[in-house]
Amino acid sequence: LNKIVGKNLGKLRKLKNLSQEEVQKKLGISRSTLAKIEKGEGRIDLDRPVSYTHLTLPTNAVCR
Repeated sequence: LNKIVGKNLGKLRKLKNLSQEEVQKKLGISRSTLAKIEKGEGRIDLDRPVSYTHLTLPTNAVCR
């Protein structure tokens, strides 16, 4: 699940023309952590879903 969410987070970030720096600041994580998440190597903290609403992530985008 972390790989799927991470991959889609990266896709969404690019679709919205956001840098990793912009997204990491909104999520309150380091850029290196975000990079690992997007590569599927890091764990995304799903206990903090409110933070991810800044990206207006469509529900179906997470599960593709």
